[in-house]
Amino acid sequence: MAQLLNQDLFFATEPWLVAHPGIEILSRDLSKTYRKAMNIGAPKAIQVADRFHPLHNLASVLETVMQDHQAELKAMQMPPIPVATAAEPKNTPAPNADSPPALSAHCQKRQAIHHKVHQLYHEQHWSTAAIAHAVGMSLRTVQRDLLQFSGSTVKLER
Repeated sequence: MAQLLNQDLFFATEPWLVAHPGIEILSRDLSKTYRKAMNIGAPKAIQVADRFHPLHNLASVLETVMQDHQAELKAMQMPPIPVATAAEPKNTPAPNADSPPALSAHCQKRQAIHHKVHQLYHEQHWSTAAIAHAVGMSLRTVQRDLLQFSGSTVKLER
């Protein structure tokens, strides 16, 4: 039955394409039957795959993989994080007005990089390009950092 349907698709598509010679781009699914009909009916047309079928195929494969590994995924499941409600008192101490709030590790790392940028520029007189290379930032980010936080004039290099 599928072979008959494929033949019908081929015999309907190919003559239609031949009757419409101005077609330049064709969108198709991954069917070999359509590809063959398009190759014969519009050999100069560019063929592009539609978005639906590859995504649909990917979703099907992903669903199968997830079902096959369901036991392993459940074993790796993290325990739920308890959510504090308004009725429950929070056990966090009140912030001390004298001490600044603690910075996250990411913020501390970024702060150290910005300090290094300013040190290299103002104290060691490095070029912004050399600083960017040394600290792993883009040249524009180094320039923006120096302009934003120093208030001084920065020579913009290319």
